Amino acid sequence: MISRTLGPEFGGSIGLMFYLANVCACGVYILGLVEAILDVFGADGSGASSSKALPQGYLYGFLYGSGILFLCLLVCLVGAQIYSRAAFFIFLVVNLILVTIFASFFAVGPQVVTVSRDGNHSFNASFTGFNLSTLRDNMYAMYSRDYTTNNIMTFATVFAIMFNGCTGIMAGSNMSGELKNASNSIPKGTIVAIVYTFVIYLLLFFMTSFTCERALLKGDNSFFRSINVWPPFVLIGIYSASLSASMSSLIGASRILHALAKDDLFGETPQSPPAAPQSQPAAPQSPTRSAGQIYC
Repeated sequence: MISRTLGPEFGGSIGLMFYLANVCACGVYILGLVEAILDVFGADGSGASSSKALPQGYLYGFLYGSGILFLCLLVCLVGAQIYSRAAFFIFLVVNLILVTIFASFFAVGPQVVTVSRDGNHSFNASFTGFNLSTLRDNMYAMYSRDYTTNNIMTFATVFAIMFNGCTGIMAGSNMSGELKNASNSIPKGTIVAIVYTFVIYLLLFFMTSFTCERALLKGDNSFFRSINVWPPFVLIGIYSASLSASMSSLIGASRILHALAKDDLFGETPQSPPAAPQSQPAAPQSPTRSAGQIYC
């Protein structure tokens, strides 16, 4: 679309960067999924209910991520129709999980949550329920140190994490070649996805800042599981959303690269010049003779 509106120069450069961004995003989503799985089922899991069944380490993490990537590859290789069905099923599952999360803010009463950090130490944080003082305490930015790098967080680092959660709205545009009426479906689908994502995130931000202490928000990466009516619901939602995002990035990157190649945005493939037509032999001509020679 960009190459047809702004020209092939813009379309080729932006398309190449968009392709690389989708490839990297697929890896980011898979690493996040592996981290979420190991947090519960890993040998060094930080969760209180960790089953500690899966061994951990750099090579193990690489193995788990490669296995999940291979699973996503198989789904994408089967075809876009199977991917669309799987994505729609995951969409329904995630929406069901969102309903349970919103209901938990009202159904779960105030409680103290024990937060464990790397299995070395733990502290208590509170889920206060709807409380104006909790909202007032969470209104101002108080950046702390990242417990993995010990660096002070900034707006840029927090936005970089948040930005990855908003890129799924482009999944439909990447699959524009599979749509029956792309010119009508892409604008409507993109606008609906933006509005839906904005409303869901805004409600989650507001309700968490109204009910959860800052110590709980900072210390417990999976605090939704701690305050849910049934904690496994949140795990299912995290795994489903991460798997869907990785598959959409993988198949979307292939469609972008195919569009770039189809439009010849980086120059046409050089072809050998056509062979020169072979000259036909001239028809033999009878020698011209003068009248005197004929009579002789």
